[in-house]
Amino acid sequence: MPHVPKYTSILIVADDEPTLATLQTCLERAAYNVDVARTGADGVALTLSEQPNLVIVDSALRDLGGLRVLDIIRKTPGIENTPVVVLIPEFPEDLSNLMGGLEACVEKPLDGERVLVVVRRLLDRADEEVRQYAERNSEKLRAGAKTILVVDDEPHIVRLVKVNLERQGYVVISASNGGDALSMIEEFEPDLLVLDEEMPGMDGEQVWSQVRNNPDTCDLPIIMLTPRTVSSGRFRDWRQGVDCYLTKPFNPMYLITFVRRIFKSIEESEQGED
Repeated sequence: MPHVPKYTSILIVADDEPTLATLQTCLERAAYNVDVARTGADGVALTLSEQPNLVIVDSALRDLGGLRVLDIIRKTPGIENTPVVVLIPEFPEDLSNLMGGLEACVEKPLDGERVLVVVRRLLDRADEEVRQYAERNSEKLRAGAKTILVVDDEPHIVRLVKVNLERQGYVVISASNGGDALSMIEEFEPDLLVLDEEMPGMDGEQVWSQVRNNPDTCDLPIIMLTPRTVSSGRFRDWRQGVDCYLTKPFNPMYLITFVRRIFKSIEESEQGED
């Protein structure tokens, strides 16, 4: 069996128990992390919030239907490139009649080994695309593309931020704790910091306090991620250290908007000084 990355997440969107049992058993035995949504609406929402590596959706869903879920994913910014496998009762004579954006079909009743073959093929292709992106990314880094450091102890949040910002052309590096974040800030000199407020050990406020008290990093823009709504008084306390904040769970498009706004403000300020 090929090597499975530490955090390879697959979302199953299905509402009949035999299908779910078959998929969960074969995927978990192959060491994949599996999440489940029992409605199409929940499947789309989880795809957006969790950013799985791959989605398997049953065409026979009672609410939206698998092909409708596929269509929504393909039209939703931030998840439009997610690999999708659709489960169908039988192969149609003309696959071109299916909605666009379909990577693979698996016929029901399911054969676990057939599912694994399809999943591994799609994930291998995705890994190759990541490798090619990394090569292009290194060229961007040398060419001076903006570098963003995301610091969060939740892997799915790091993936959500990383995938969406990389698609906008930014170079994204990550750390899972405050100590590593400070070391990476010193080593890589990022242009912006996306920082989780609540982490074990050194939390987000301790990190930004050290960043602001260091003359070399005092002007580093910071976007804080917080698990709760921030009161106006609390945000006033943050004003000297945080440029803006997002409450989890958040729409990645809001994050992109904040990032663009910060970089545009910095660029306009530098042009004004000239």
